[in-house]
Amino acid sequence: MVAKKAGKNPGAKEQLEKISLKAKSSAQAIKDQLRSVTVAIEERVAIDDHINNMSNEMEYLLDSIDSIPRAGQKKILVAYKKFLKENLDAVDSRLRKTG
Repeated sequence: MVAKKAGKNPGAKEQLEKISLKAKSSAQAIKDQLRSVTVAIEERVAIDDHINNMSNEMEYLLDSIDSIPRAGQKKILVAYKKFLKENLDAVDSRLRKTG
């Protein structure tokens, strides 16, 4: 699943594997917190699935980006970083509202 296309860039496979491990670890931390909160089982399963999907999609996206020429990679990664920042800002806003 990780680094299928990373053969074009030396060291890319190892870098993608490290990112994948970090993403899986972060996803597990969210799931652990979810288990500590009282939530209906259906909601817990749905959220758990969403977390897994986000982790996998990030991994697939980075793998796909790695397969394009470096000049294009930078443009896409900058746009992806902006996308992630906007999502982080939305989470921060929600946190401020929850007190």
